Order: sequence, then C-alpha cells, then structure tokens
Amino acid sequence: MTRRQEKFQERAVKVGIRAVRRRRHMLDEEELRSLKVQVMPALPRILLVTVGALALIGAFCGWPGDSSEMQFLEGLLGAGSLSFGLFGVRRTLGAVLDSVSTVDVLGLIAQAIGDAIDS
Repeated sequence: MTRRQEKFQERAVKVGIRAVRRRRHMLDEEELRSLKVQVMPALPRILLVTVGALALIGAFCGWPGDSSEMQFLEGLLGAGSLSFGLFGVRRTLGAVLDSVSTVDVLGLIAQAIGDAIDS
C-alpha cells in the first residue's frame, strides 16, 4: 500500500470512529460508503489558507493596486482560496474506493474502526 493510500485509510478510520460514536452503532457497508472523507492533503490546504489570508489583507490595504475593481477581485480570490483551503475537498468513501483499484480497503477500514471502538 502506498503512503497516499495509508493516509487516506487513516482519515477514513477517524471519520468512521466519529460516525460510530455519533450514531451509537456499528456502521454497515452502505453507511460506511456514504461517509465523507477529506481527500485534499494538508500542505495544499495550508498554502491555500495562507494565500487567501494574504490576498484578503492585500485587498483591504489596497496593495498592489489602488483601484476598487482590483481590490474587489483580490478580495474575491482571497475569500475563495481561504474557504477552499479551510474546507478542502471531501468525497464519499464509496466514490473514492470505486475510482481506485484497491483490494478490500473497505474491509480494512471497517476492521480498524471496530478495533478502535472496542478498545
């Protein structure tokens, strides 16, 4: 398993544990496939938040252009990248597993959730 698949599996287990605690029962396959998992890595999200915050600050300060159209566009760009960086990209677990050719990752995730809940 690649490092990317391992990180995705860790994220899926964390989301699954939260869902089990919230619903107070073990998830079946359909519920497990409907969970939304973050697929965007942390570094691009941090960079988007940073760029968005800097763009918003620049828009309010009037840098680099002093025209109101330029400030509006810069503020729009900053707000968009800031919100995209904060919320990231979430996909359902089923859609990600269908697009990736993996062998029984869903079973491994369900087993890891069960092990975490039991302990």
